[in-house]
Formats: sequence, structure tokens, C-alpha cells
Amino acid sequence: MADSWGTGTALADLDHATKPKPRNGRWNGTSSRLTPLPVHGDRLRGNAHGALAEDYAPREGREGARTGRLTMTDPAGSPPTPQAPAPPPSGNWQTPPPPAQAPGGFQIAAAEAGPAPGVVYADLTTRIIAAVIDWLALGIVWSVVWSVVAGTLLLTSGFGLLLIAGVAFGILWAGACGVYFVYTWTKMRASLGQKVMKIETVNAADGATLTQSQAIRRWAFLFGLPAAGVVLGNVLGVLGMLVSLLTLGYTIYLLYTVSQSPKRQGFHDLQAGTVVVKRVA
Repeated sequence: MADSWGTGTALADLDHATKPKPRNGRWNGTSSRLTPLPVHGDRLRGNAHGALAEDYAPREGREGARTGRLTMTDPAGSPPTPQAPAPPPSGNWQTPPPPAQAPGGFQIAAAEAGPAPGVVYADLTTRIIAAVIDWLALGIVWSVVWSVVAGTLLLTSGFGLLLIAGVAFGILWAGACGVYFVYTWTKMRASLGQKVMKIETVNAADGATLTQSQAIRRWAFLFGLPAAGVVLGNVLGVLGMLVSLLTLGYTIYLLYTVSQSPKRQGFHDLQAGTVVVKRVA
């Protein structure tokens, strides 16, 4: 019953305000102290994830849902079945291999089989050695003869006549080299250097001995520029050195064309219709 001060009503309101309210049906509303309700064993072990799963998941299948979240497997608990690899395509079709990369740098072309049994195309190294032998022989002869002629003219006629003699002697030397190679190719089928290395220069069509016109044409494309360099080098001075550099570049070009030909035919061989072969039997 309330007094004139309203104490009774106030005390009732105070008692109602301080009395604990039930929450989710878990508190005992008849006491001012909280009474914890029993919980599952996993909550006692501090498994917060399991507690949340039980609170928010449906009751039906709650254990299976919690197991699925914790073990990340199917409800039965077995690991996922690995998928079999895709079967190969049917038929004879196969995946093409990756394209092969071309090797870098200088490569010598593969040589073809010889034109006849027991005959092969002479390799580049053998031909270079044969040419060195020829030029050493010619160079020694030219050096000896020129030393005698130049010494005599220098002592008797002076430098002016020596210059004229150098040009004349250069032309004479170029002609002598031409005669030497044309003669040996048409009469012996090989120069002296080629004889030492057992190779021959023959007609590319049938292997016959070179005709004189073939031999002259081959010499002109092979040694014409070097011979001109020797003649002009005695007159032009610095320009003669440039001619010598041009001769060196042309020689390298001839060697390159030989290395890239399956029949080992250089530019000079193609112009004359010739080929260099070696007998192996």
C-alpha cells in the first residue's frame, strides 16, 4: 500500500527494476543471482565455435553440421575422392611437339652424297690447305725473282724505274699464276696443292676434265681480284691497301659460299660450272 510520500509505489518500482530479467530462458527469474544452466561438454572445454554452432544452427542435424565445419569433410567423415585425369583424345591425333629452335651462330651446311661411288665432295678445310700450299709455292718463287729484279733496278736505274718495273712485274706475276692454274686444272685435273691433298677440280655435270674456257673463267672469279690487288698495290699506295682489304672481304665471301653449298660449290665454281671432289676408294 502506498503512503502519502508514494514510498510504496517507489519501492515496488525499484524492486521490479533491480530484479534480473530472463534472457533466452536461461536465467532463473526468482532470484537476484544468476543461475547458469548446464551446457554441453564442448563448451566446458572452451570450444566457442561449437557453442555458436549449437546456438544458431537448427536442432536437426546440429552435430553433423558442426562436424562438417570443424573437419572440412563430407558428413560421413571420409576424404574427398580424387578426380581421374581426362582421357586422351580419340583417334590418331596427337599434340604436335613444340617447334625446334634454330641454332644460332655460323653453321656449315650438310654435304650431299658424292656424285659417283667412291667420290665425295671435297670439304672446305681440305680445299683451304690445298690453296695455302699453292700460294706458298707461288709466293716463294715470286719473292725470289722480285728480290733479284728490284735490287738490280734500284742499284742501276733509281726509284722511278723501279716503280714502273713493279707494275710490269705484277702483271707478269698475275699472268704466270693464271697460266699455272689453267694448265694444272686442264692437264692434271688438279693443282700441285690439290694433288698433295688428293682432290680434283672437274666439270660439275659429268666429272670430265675442265675445258680451257672453264679453267680461265674459274681462275678469273677465284684469283682475278687478288691479282689486281698485287698489281695496283705497287702503284696506288694507300688505295692499294684498300684494294687489299676488298680482296680479303671477297675471299671470305668465297669461303662462305663454299660452306653453305651442299656440293661445296663456291661462287667461282657456280660461275664456271665446276666442282671439287675427292676420291675415297
